Amino acid sequence: MNIGVDVGGTKIRTGLVKDGRVVKHIKVLTGADKGKKHVLKQIIKTIKKVMSSDVKGIGVGVPGAVDNNRARAVNLPNIPSLNKTNLKLILEKEFKKKVVLGNDSNAFTLAESVSGAGRGSRNVVGLTLGTGVGGGLVINQQIYTGKCCAGEAGHITINHMGRKCSCGGRGCLEEYVSARAITRYSKELIGRGLKPRAVEDKAREGDEKAVMVYQRAGEYLGAGLVTINNLMHPDLIIIGGGLSKADYLIIKPAREVLKSNGFFKPSKVVKAKLGSDAGVIGASYLTQPSYLST
Repeated sequence: MNIGVDVGGTKIRTGLVKDGRVVKHIKVLTGADKGKKHVLKQIIKTIKKVMSSDVKGIGVGVPGAVDNNRARAVNLPNIPSLNKTNLKLILEKEFKKKVVLGNDSNAFTLAESVSGAGRGSRNVVGLTLGTGVGGGLVINQQIYTGKCCAGEAGHITINHMGRKCSCGGRGCLEEYVSARAITRYSKELIGRGLKPRAVEDKAREGDEKAVMVYQRAGEYLGAGLVTINNLMHPDLIIIGGGLSKADYLIIKPAREVLKSNGFFKPSKVVKAKLGSDAGVIGASYLTQPSYLST
């Protein structure tokens, strides 16, 4: 058994994972605004709650870039107090277990490729749609990070003269396919800046303007998928994260754009299967060297 820790900007979810299933879990608030000591305390507390004597290792997924030694987070926009903190050293000293860090979207993609929607596929791209857009690459059933941070699909440029992104660039995919984009589109089309779930509910009730909100986001998503398909042509592209709950409202228009603009036969695009367990399961898999490219 291994432990997986999914550290988010808002919540930390930690679980004991056995044979690809979460058998015990706990969720707490991250408290990112309270500083480094508080966040570390929260992480350690959750691990202690699920710890078992036969745990072999601890994997930690974080929302940002991780160094090549899988020991430090080097860029965590939502938890800046942990930047350059050697979490591996701190947690190994605390628990006397092997600890491996990884990007949370890579962990999501690994979990879905091994135990979820991509089971049986060797080459998978995963996208998480939420506050931003995360991405992960699994090639030959191993996480691929390139020189450092490959897979940042949220920062594919779909309009080089477009909206300013928090990364400093312009026209990044996540500025057009994210929770804030849905709220922006709803203000333009409905007249009120609604949260994604409220727009989704209205769309499912037949509100045409709400459907148009997700149609617009889905078409932009499709533009990003065209680039992914032409560059990677994976067996599967898996869509997860909070916005994926809108399902066909956002995925159908994305598929249509991909189909009509791809250079060759498009990769299959599917919704993730593991739900909120994906991050925890994937983080636990980080402790297995066979899933990590060297």
